Amino acid sequence: MTYPRSIYVVDDAADYRSVVQQVFRRFLPQYPLVLLTDGQALVSHTRQLASAEPLPGLIVLDMDMKMSGIETLNWLKQQPAWQAVPVVIMSHRSDTDFQAASYQQGAVGYITKPMGIQGLQTIFAQLCGQWLPDTASQRMGSIRPDNP
Repeated sequence: MTYPRSIYVVDDAADYRSVVQQVFRRFLPQYPLVLLTDGQALVSHTRQLASAEPLPGLIVLDMDMKMSGIETLNWLKQQPAWQAVPVVIMSHRSDTDFQAASYQQGAVGYITKPMGIQGLQTIFAQLCGQWLPDTASQRMGSIRPDNP
């Protein structure tokens, strides 16, 4: 029996992490979620993982953190074991320069942060549906939310 790989959400805003956690608990419980407080916390976390532990199926990084999303992405892409993990930047910034820089560093996507629980539910359902295997929902018989 296989289980879906986790999604890491890295954001320094505690309120945002709390809302993301609520979205996953209520609407996307079939996807394992790991919340990290900033880029440095992700770096520390990657160093603590045992070699037998599966890597996440997707990392969603905030742009504006102490160790920025671009710096964190750059660090990840320099780590051989982590290079293949897809990374999406999610930010309040909609500036095309930040988007271009994200793609140049190896991001697979750049999304402007949606407002509200419904917007987050929609975005995370789409991201998980695209990047994470959904064997857990088949096993549990749960229904994934429709994408409007």
